[in-house]
Amino acid sequence: MIAVSILAMAAAILLLGVNLAGLMIRPYGRVRALPNFPRPAAAVPPVVGPQPGDGWQDHLRRLVDFLNTAIVHYTGANEDAVSPFDNWILWALKFTGKAAFRRYHFVRASRALRRGYGLCSQHALTLVQLLKRVGIEANVAGFEGHVVAVVKRPDESWILADADYRVIVPRPIEEIRRDPACIEPFYAATQTPAARIAVLQGIYAGPMTLHSSRRRSWRLAVEDAAYGAKWLVPLLLLAAAAAHLWTR
Repeated sequence: MIAVSILAMAAAILLLGVNLAGLMIRPYGRVRALPNFPRPAAAVPPVVGPQPGDGWQDHLRRLVDFLNTAIVHYTGANEDAVSPFDNWILWALKFTGKAAFRRYHFVRASRALRRGYGLCSQHALTLVQLLKRVGIEANVAGFEGHVVAVVKRPDESWILADADYRVIVPRPIEEIRRDPACIEPFYAATQTPAARIAVLQGIYAGPMTLHSSRRRSWRLAVEDAAYGAKWLVPLLLLAAAAAHLWTR
């Protein structure tokens, strides 16, 4: 039993060391932006909250511009797993083989912004969280090959907001799906290549799935629990091992 206690204490010290290292180093390295997304990761606008006199459109525009710069569309197949220096629990869960942990999209916006890169789904998820924070109703809409946010207007219609491309299409999403050609001027205005616009038009003409807010809330609870447990587990291990050795 003494050997078990010593091993538990060593494991606890190792995990605490990993956590402390994560506070002192940048857990996510700088990644290269894809050619279609030439955005500097450091150029983050200082003000993204609602401003005096803002309408909901102004705030939406500011958030889309902010996230387009703050979260770089990255290259690489395995760079979106959680770093062990950020959260060793979420990092370890990627070895379960579940795609949700091998390609992890943060639900908590502050964590997504700290990582600083991700795919379209991370842009959409973060935008929805930031909009909901100020009382603007929004949801994540998944297409086959792309993910965007849909935002509810005062007239009850839902419009498309694509922070990955810095685009807002002020047309009802049903209209976009019936006539995807209507997106062309909005994407062209952000220098999106014509070939990519054609691909997006085909994507928006296809099936769409709205993400469940209940599932998003459950994922947020799991994520928050993992960030609490990354400290609690090694501290409990350390305390239990020390208590056992003290009583020997």
